[in-house]
Amino acid sequence: MLVDDNDINQTVALGILSQLGHHVDVAGDGLQALAMAEQHTYDAILMDCQMPKLDGYAATVELRLRPGTRSIPIIAMTAATFETDRQRCFDSGMDDFIAKPVRVASLQAILNRWLGTGRGISARAIAENSPGRADTAGRIAELLGGRTSFEVDRARETIGAFLDRTVDLLQRLTLAVAADDAESAHLHARSLAGAGTDLGLGEVVRISREIEAHAQAGRAGLCVAPLVALEVALDRARLQLRDLTAEPPDLTAGSPGFRSGRDSPRDRGPA
Repeated sequence: MLVDDNDINQTVALGILSQLGHHVDVAGDGLQALAMAEQHTYDAILMDCQMPKLDGYAATVELRLRPGTRSIPIIAMTAATFETDRQRCFDSGMDDFIAKPVRVASLQAILNRWLGTGRGISARAIAENSPGRADTAGRIAELLGGRTSFEVDRARETIGAFLDRTVDLLQRLTLAVAADDAESAHLHARSLAGAGTDLGLGEVVRISREIEAHAQAGRAGLCVAPLVALEVALDRARLQLRDLTAEPPDLTAGSPGFRSGRDSPRDRGPA
Protein backbone atom coordinates (compact mmCIF):
# COMPACT_ATOMS: atom_id res chain seq x y z
CA MET A 1 0.00 0.00 0.00
CA LEU A 2 1.16 3.51 -0.86
CA VAL A 3 0.07 6.24 1.59
CA ASP A 4 0.52 9.81 0.33
CA ASP A 5 -1.75 12.84 0.10
CA ASN A 6 0.05 14.47 -2.85
CA ASP A 7 -1.32 13.27 -6.21
CA ILE A 8 1.92 14.10 -8.04
CA ASN A 9 3.95 12.07 -5.54
CA GLN A 10 1.42 9.28 -6.01
CA THR A 11 1.85 9.36 -9.78
CA VAL A 12 5.64 9.08 -9.55
CA ALA A 13 5.65 6.35 -6.93
CA LEU A 14 2.92 4.33 -8.68
CA GLY A 15 4.83 4.49 -11.94
CA ILE A 16 8.04 3.25 -10.33
CA LEU A 17 6.26 0.50 -8.40
CA SER A 18 4.44 -0.67 -11.51
CA GLN A 19 7.72 -0.68 -13.41
CA LEU A 20 9.15 -2.92 -10.68
CA GLY A 21 6.21 -5.29 -11.08
CA HIS A 22 4.20 -4.51 -7.94
CA HIS A 23 0.43 -4.12 -7.58
CA VAL A 24 -0.42 -1.16 -5.35
CA ASP A 25 -3.41 0.24 -3.45
CA VAL A 26 -3.31 3.98 -2.66
CA ALA A 27 -4.47 5.75 0.49
CA GLY A 28 -4.64 9.54 0.60
CA ASP A 29 -4.03 9.93 4.34
CA GLY A 30 -3.37 7.98 7.51
CA LEU A 31 -7.03 7.44 8.37
CA GLN A 32 -7.73 5.90 4.98
CA ALA A 33 -4.64 3.74 5.35
CA LEU A 34 -5.93 2.37 8.67
CA ALA A 35 -9.28 1.52 7.13
CA MET A 36 -7.71 -0.18 4.11
CA ALA A 37 -5.33 -2.17 6.31
CA GLU A 38 -8.38 -3.56 8.13
CA GLN A 39 -9.84 -4.84 4.85
CA HIS A 40 -6.74 -6.09 3.03
CA THR A 41 -3.43 -7.75 3.77
CA TYR A 42 -0.37 -6.00 2.38
CA ASP A 43 3.21 -7.15 1.88
CA ALA A 44 4.53 -3.68 2.73
CA ILE A 45 3.36 -0.12 3.36
CA LEU A 46 5.08 2.95 1.93
CA MET A 47 4.16 5.76 4.30
CA ASP A 48 4.42 9.50 3.74
CA CYS A 49 5.14 11.31 7.01
CA GLN A 50 3.39 14.67 6.67
CA MET A 51 -0.32 14.32 5.83
CA PRO A 52 -3.59 15.95 6.91
CA LYS A 53 -6.15 14.20 9.15
CA LEU A 54 -3.61 11.66 10.43
CA ASP A 55 0.09 11.84 9.67
CA GLY A 56 2.35 8.91 8.91
CA TYR A 57 3.88 8.79 12.37
CA ALA A 58 0.54 8.49 14.17
CA ALA A 59 -0.80 6.05 11.58
CA THR A 60 2.25 3.83 12.08
CA VAL A 61 1.83 3.85 15.86
CA GLU A 62 -1.77 2.69 15.42
CA LEU A 63 -0.84 0.04 12.87
CA ARG A 64 1.74 -1.39 15.28
CA LEU A 65 -0.96 -1.80 17.93
CA ARG A 66 -3.06 -3.99 15.65
CA PRO A 67 -2.23 -7.70 15.44
CA GLY A 68 -2.81 -7.85 11.68
CA THR A 69 -0.30 -5.09 10.87
CA ARG A 70 2.14 -5.43 13.75
CA SER A 71 4.85 -7.04 11.64
CA ILE A 72 4.17 -5.60 8.16
CA PRO A 73 7.20 -3.64 6.88
CA ILE A 74 6.41 0.09 6.98
CA ILE A 75 8.80 2.26 5.00
CA ALA A 76 8.77 6.02 5.42
CA MET A 77 8.90 8.24 2.36
CA THR A 78 10.25 11.56 3.55
CA ALA A 79 11.85 14.74 2.26
CA ALA A 80 13.44 15.30 5.68
CA THR A 81 17.23 15.18 5.65
CA PHE A 82 18.07 15.47 9.34
CA GLU A 83 18.92 12.43 11.43
CA THR A 84 16.40 13.55 14.07
CA ASP A 85 13.60 13.34 11.50
CA ARG A 86 14.68 9.90 10.43
CA GLN A 87 14.95 8.78 14.04
CA ARG A 88 11.36 9.90 14.54
CA CYS A 89 10.37 7.47 11.77
CA PHE A 90 12.02 4.60 13.64
CA ASP A 91 10.61 5.72 16.99
CA SER A 92 7.07 5.60 15.62
CA GLY A 93 7.56 2.00 14.54
CA MET A 94 8.65 2.35 10.91
CA ASP A 95 11.23 -0.13 9.68
CA ASP A 96 13.12 1.94 7.14
CA PHE A 97 12.96 5.14 5.13
CA ILE A 98 13.49 6.35 1.60
CA ALA A 99 14.27 9.95 0.72
CA LYS A 100 12.20 11.98 -1.72
CA PRO A 101 12.42 12.30 -4.64
CA VAL A 102 11.97 8.55 -4.81
CA ARG A 103 14.53 6.89 -7.07
CA VAL A 104 14.04 3.60 -8.85
CA ALA A 105 17.21 1.92 -7.60
CA SER A 106 16.70 3.02 -4.00
CA LEU A 107 13.09 1.87 -3.89
CA GLN A 108 13.96 -1.45 -5.50
CA ALA A 109 16.76 -2.06 -2.99
CA ILE A 110 14.51 -1.34 0.00
CA LEU A 111 11.66 -3.49 -1.25
CA ASN A 112 14.12 -6.31 -1.97
CA ARG A 113 15.38 -6.01 1.58
CA TRP A 114 12.00 -6.14 3.29
CA LEU A 115 10.07 -8.39 0.94
CA GLY A 116 12.86 -10.92 0.57
CA THR A 117 12.85 -10.66 -3.22
CA GLY A 118 16.56 -10.09 -3.47
CA ARG A 119 19.50 -8.72 -1.60
CA GLY A 120 18.91 -5.05 -0.80
CA ILE A 121 20.65 -2.47 1.34
CA SER A 122 19.12 -0.33 4.07
CA ALA A 123 17.91 3.19 3.38
CA ARG A 124 20.45 4.49 5.87
CA ALA A 125 23.23 3.16 3.65
CA ILE A 126 21.54 4.56 0.54
CA ALA A 127 21.26 7.99 2.15
CA GLU A 128 24.94 7.96 3.09
CA ASN A 129 26.17 6.95 -0.37
CA SER A 130 23.72 8.57 -2.78
CA PRO A 131 24.64 11.76 -4.71
CA GLY A 132 22.83 15.06 -4.31
CA ARG A 133 19.41 15.56 -5.77
CA ALA A 134 19.26 15.76 -9.52
CA ASP A 135 18.25 18.89 -11.40
CA THR A 136 15.08 18.85 -13.46
CA ALA A 137 16.65 17.51 -16.66
CA GLY A 138 18.37 14.76 -14.71
CA ARG A 139 15.18 13.85 -12.90
CA ILE A 140 13.20 13.61 -16.15
CA ALA A 141 15.96 11.47 -17.66
CA GLU A 142 15.73 9.21 -14.60
CA LEU A 143 11.95 8.87 -14.92
CA LEU A 144 12.38 8.04 -18.61
CA GLY A 145 14.84 5.26 -17.73
CA GLY A 146 15.24 3.11 -20.84
CA ARG A 147 12.61 5.17 -22.68
CA THR A 148 10.17 2.33 -23.07
CA SER A 149 6.55 3.19 -23.85
CA PHE A 150 5.71 2.60 -20.19
CA GLU A 151 8.42 4.96 -18.95
CA VAL A 152 7.60 7.68 -21.48
CA ASP A 153 3.93 7.52 -20.51
CA ARG A 154 4.83 7.69 -16.84
CA ALA A 155 7.02 10.76 -17.33
CA ARG A 156 4.35 12.50 -19.42
CA GLU A 157 1.71 11.71 -16.82
CA THR A 158 3.88 13.07 -14.02
CA ILE A 159 4.65 16.29 -15.86
CA GLY A 160 1.02 16.71 -16.94
CA ALA A 161 -0.13 16.28 -13.34
CA PHE A 162 2.39 18.91 -12.22
CA LEU A 163 1.33 21.42 -14.89
CA ASP A 164 -2.35 20.98 -14.05
CA ARG A 165 -2.12 20.70 -10.29
CA THR A 166 0.24 23.58 -9.60
CA VAL A 167 -2.07 26.10 -11.27
CA ASP A 168 -4.81 25.22 -8.80
CA LEU A 169 -2.44 25.04 -5.83
CA LEU A 170 -0.97 28.47 -6.57
CA GLN A 171 -4.47 29.99 -6.78
CA ARG A 172 -5.45 28.41 -3.48
CA LEU A 173 -2.21 29.54 -1.85
CA THR A 174 -2.70 33.10 -3.12
CA LEU A 175 -6.21 33.23 -1.63
CA ALA A 176 -4.96 31.80 1.68
CA VAL A 177 -2.17 34.39 1.94
CA ALA A 178 -4.57 37.23 1.09
CA ALA A 179 -6.91 36.02 3.84
CA ASP A 180 -4.02 35.47 6.30
CA ASP A 181 -5.20 31.85 6.57
CA ALA A 182 -2.08 30.24 7.98
CA GLU A 183 -3.43 26.69 8.07
CA SER A 184 -4.47 26.64 4.41
CA ALA A 185 -1.32 28.46 3.31
CA HIS A 186 0.81 25.87 5.09
CA LEU A 187 -1.08 23.00 3.46
CA HIS A 188 -0.87 24.38 -0.10
CA ALA A 189 2.78 25.46 0.21
CA ARG A 190 3.69 21.98 1.46
CA SER A 191 1.91 20.41 -1.52
CA LEU A 192 3.79 22.66 -3.93
CA ALA A 193 7.10 21.81 -2.26
CA GLY A 194 6.35 18.11 -2.56
CA ALA A 195 5.44 18.44 -6.22
CA GLY A 196 8.62 20.38 -6.94
CA THR A 197 10.76 17.84 -5.10
CA ASP A 198 9.60 15.00 -7.32
CA LEU A 199 10.72 16.85 -10.45
CA GLY A 200 13.97 18.33 -9.13
CA LEU A 201 12.65 21.92 -9.16
CA GLY A 202 14.95 23.36 -6.52
CA GLU A 203 13.77 26.98 -6.74
CA VAL A 204 10.11 26.01 -6.45
CA VAL A 205 10.90 23.81 -3.45
CA ARG A 206 12.99 26.47 -1.71
CA ILE A 207 10.40 29.24 -2.00
CA SER A 208 7.52 26.90 -1.11
CA ARG A 209 9.37 25.81 2.03
CA GLU A 210 9.92 29.46 2.96
CA ILE A 211 6.18 30.16 2.67
CA GLU A 212 5.41 26.95 4.54
CA ALA A 213 7.66 28.03 7.43
CA HIS A 214 6.03 31.47 7.63
CA ALA A 215 2.57 29.93 7.60
CA GLN A 216 3.47 27.36 10.24
CA ALA A 217 4.56 30.24 12.48
CA GLY A 218 1.21 31.97 11.89
CA ARG A 219 2.66 34.63 9.58
CA ALA A 220 0.82 33.89 6.33
CA GLY A 221 0.30 37.60 5.77
CA LEU A 222 4.06 38.04 5.38
CA CYS A 223 4.19 35.72 2.38
CA VAL A 224 3.24 38.22 -0.32
CA ALA A 225 6.80 38.78 -1.60
CA PRO A 226 7.80 35.09 -1.63
CA LEU A 227 4.47 34.31 -3.27
CA VAL A 228 5.37 36.57 -6.20
CA ALA A 229 8.77 34.87 -6.42
CA LEU A 230 7.05 31.47 -6.36
CA GLU A 231 4.78 32.43 -9.24
CA VAL A 232 7.82 33.41 -11.31
CA ALA A 233 9.61 30.18 -10.37
CA LEU A 234 6.59 28.10 -11.36
CA ASP A 235 6.35 29.87 -14.72
CA ARG A 236 10.01 29.06 -15.36
CA ALA A 237 9.47 25.47 -14.28
CA ARG A 238 6.50 25.01 -16.62
CA LEU A 239 8.49 26.35 -19.57
CA GLN A 240 11.42 24.09 -18.74
CA LEU A 241 9.18 21.04 -18.42
CA ARG A 242 7.47 21.80 -21.73
CA ASP A 243 10.89 22.11 -23.39
CA LEU A 244 11.93 18.77 -21.93
CA THR A 245 8.77 17.07 -23.16
CA ALA A 246 9.10 18.42 -26.68
CA GLU A 247 10.43 15.92 -29.24
CA PRO A 248 13.85 17.24 -30.36
CA PRO A 249 14.66 17.03 -34.07
CA ASP A 250 17.85 15.04 -33.35
CA LEU A 251 17.81 12.87 -30.25
CA THR A 252 21.24 11.84 -29.01
CA ALA A 253 21.99 9.03 -26.60
CA GLY A 254 22.19 11.29 -23.56
CA SER A 255 19.23 13.53 -24.36
CA PRO A 256 16.56 13.87 -21.65
CA GLY A 257 13.89 14.44 -24.30
CA PHE A 258 11.31 11.81 -25.16
CA ARG A 259 12.20 9.39 -27.92
CA SER A 260 9.83 7.06 -29.68
CA GLY A 261 12.08 4.93 -31.86
CA ARG A 262 13.37 2.72 -29.02
CA ASP A 263 10.08 2.35 -27.16
CA SER A 264 8.94 -1.15 -26.42
CA PRO A 265 5.92 -2.33 -24.47
CA ARG A 266 6.51 -3.58 -20.94
CA ASP A 267 4.61 -6.62 -19.82
CA ARG A 268 4.93 -7.28 -16.13
CA GLY A 269 3.08 -9.73 -13.95
CA PRO A 270 2.22 -9.57 -10.27
CA ALA A 271 5.00 -9.12 -7.73
